[in-house]
Amino acid sequence: MASPQTENGHMDLANELVDAFCRYWPPSGEGQVLWVVFRKTYGWNKKADKISVSQFQELTGLSRRTVIYALQNLEAKQMVIIEKQPGGTNLISFQKDYEKWLVHNCAPQISKKREIAKDCQLVHNCAPVHNSVRTSAPPVHPQKTLYKNHRTSSPESLRLSGLLADLILENNPCNSELSNGKRVKAVNRWAEDIDKLLRLDGQTPEKVEVVMRWAQSDSFWRSNILSGSALRRQWNKLVVRVGNAGNSADARYDMFKGVA
Repeated sequence: MASPQTENGHMDLANELVDAFCRYWPPSGEGQVLWVVFRKTYGWNKKADKISVSQFQELTGLSRRTVIYALQNLEAKQMVIIEKQPGGTNLISFQKDYEKWLVHNCAPQISKKREIAKDCQLVHNCAPVHNSVRTSAPPVHPQKTLYKNHRTSSPESLRLSGLLADLILENNPCNSELSNGKRVKAVNRWAEDIDKLLRLDGQTPEKVEVVMRWAQSDSFWRSNILSGSALRRQWNKLVVRVGNAGNSADARYDMFKGVA
């Protein structure tokens, strides 16, 4: 008979984080894989750990393909951070800032009825709720999936879109398109353009990341590349600038990847 005891080992999760999980928990194998990340990090009082695919398989009983697919999805949703280790096991950590997750809205529920009614009207195109109209049930806050582009946008395009948002916020924390809870919607929207940059224009994720980082480090371009569509529209000009002094974008990638 199983008899788990906390003195034999335990891990702590902040109540605020548990509340976020009450609003969203990754489905199927993703949830199992996420528990392995908790066990290997928080379970040993660490923020990150080198976790091999075989370790995930051993603890979850999932196939290698399922584990890899789950990790890719969790990374795309920005619930885990995977640091690639050339020639070694990847360093994996959990993203505890749930406001960065590209999933269902994990922010605390809005208490103002007027804001709830406004959200309902925007999402479902329904009539606004007036105070003078009494209904049999209170207005329901719409559970719109903000990770809506997972069918059309690849995990890599979502990752790059999230990175672009982070870089923009580093330069301007008060960016109007990303502040006040708008970040997730913007990232999903930008991912469509970045996906086209990868899929239709034939660019590599590595090159896109380098050009993106360079643009946000340049005093002129950082104020002009503020969306995925702007990145794609100005792509050719940016590649030329990144390749300044005769260096190709691929060569510049070699220079940037050490600090990426």
